[in-house]
Amino acid sequence: MRYISIVITSLLILQFACSNPEEQIKRSDIIPEEDLVPLLVDIHLSEGLLILSKVNKEYPGRDSVSNYTDVINKHGFEKEDFDKTIHFYSNKPDELDEIYELVISELSKMEVRIIGPARYTEEAARQMRRNLWNRKREWHLPQDGEKEQIGFNIRVYATGIYSLSARIKMYKDDESVNPSVFVYYWYNDGSKYGFRDPFPEIKIEKTGQDSIYKISKILTDPKVTHMKGSILYHKKKRSKWSKHVDVLDIKVEYNRTTK
Repeated sequence: MRYISIVITSLLILQFACSNPEEQIKRSDIIPEEDLVPLLVDIHLSEGLLILSKVNKEYPGRDSVSNYTDVINKHGFEKEDFDKTIHFYSNKPDELDEIYELVISELSKMEVRIIGPARYTEEAARQMRRNLWNRKREWHLPQDGEKEQIGFNIRVYATGIYSLSARIKMYKDDESVNPSVFVYYWYNDGSKYGFRDPFPEIKIEKTGQDSIYKISKILTDPKVTHMKGSILYHKKKRSKWSKHVDVLDIKVEYNRTTK
């Protein structure tokens, strides 16, 4: 999501500008996850307010650094605590992604409460008229990454049928183990990785020929907020290896089911 990427960029710039890269930080020294998530939610909301012209006029000269500091203090922490926390997670991108999934989920819940279900119905109608894929539609490996999985995270707004399709040519010298198209529905249920409802997994054949792969699943649970996965999922493998595959014409489409 665009607003999350803006916040991440701002936080990392702030952290790198203020912290000591040589400092060794322990997990016991950082802000706990249960406190960090609501803090990041409030930072995003305050950043959004700062963009509004009315707020800017009322608080001239107000910048992001002072904004963040006030929010951090409001949550009972010091800026140094926050700097240490972001520096700690900058070396653990997978954990940082999980934390931001929780932040996104909380912001999504707020969005539903504010704009109401009618707006979501409108958004679902718009989704029916367009390709929902939110990354580039053409990939060539190994040029685009020797072990690239083409992961994705797509917001869903309504129940119905979601499908992913792509034209894939996997060459015979591709070295990935058990390559497949892996997709699942997701929402934050409070557990470490969230609720997952997987699509049927499709194995990718190493034939060196173009093949259309399509995977679909009916979504019936209104709590689901995202469709996630990897087009080129693979099993972990040690030693040096590389993929050799072309992926074209990626599409994610939505169709409303009828009773």
